Amino acid sequence: CALPISEILLAQVLSDNMDEMNEVCMRFEQMNSRAMEKPKESHDMKALKAYLEGVGKEQKLLHDKILNISKRMDFLHGLGKEIPDEDMLINTKTYMWPEKVQPVINQALDRILGQEERMEDALRKRQRDFEDAVTATTEKLAECATCGDPRLVGTYLANVVKLRKDLEGLTEELELIHEQEEIFGWNPTVNPTVEDNILK
Repeated sequence: CALPISEILLAQVLSDNMDEMNEVCMRFEQMNSRAMEKPKESHDMKALKAYLEGVGKEQKLLHDKILNISKRMDFLHGLGKEIPDEDMLINTKTYMWPEKVQPVINQALDRILGQEERMEDALRKRQRDFEDAVTATTEKLAECATCGDPRLVGTYLANVVKLRKDLEGLTEELELIHEQEEIFGWNPTVNPTVEDNILK
């Protein structure tokens, strides 16, 4: 009667080990998939960067699980328990994941850091373009003060309508720049000229 109970217990250890190996593999697969993402938006890129920089904790936890799996496999081998081929395959796959996923994570982090740098450069250019547009609009606004020829009223009116659209566009652009600056943790661009020009 003792033999069947021991066999039942060993079968349960093997089953529990198989469940844990499947869980470890699934979590490494998720980690691998996440690392291979190629975000297009800066907030998605920042989220992936934060994930990749913090993934070491998850890897440590999974490494500890693999050590426990290995101890249970050694225990089962030591007792002469026959391990099915399917379990041995998943066991091998489990042991291989840490070495397989690390280069993927390293490459993803390098890619994300490069992407972050390009996005920051694009934001700096956007800020410069914005400042140039504000300066040009301010100059056009100053020119309106010298308008006085009644024959050019139609031209003046068309210029004022266009100028108003430009000012509204600059206000919207400043809001979008602020969103990007916030994502990168930068101080927001301050440009009171935009509001002053709208009030004129």
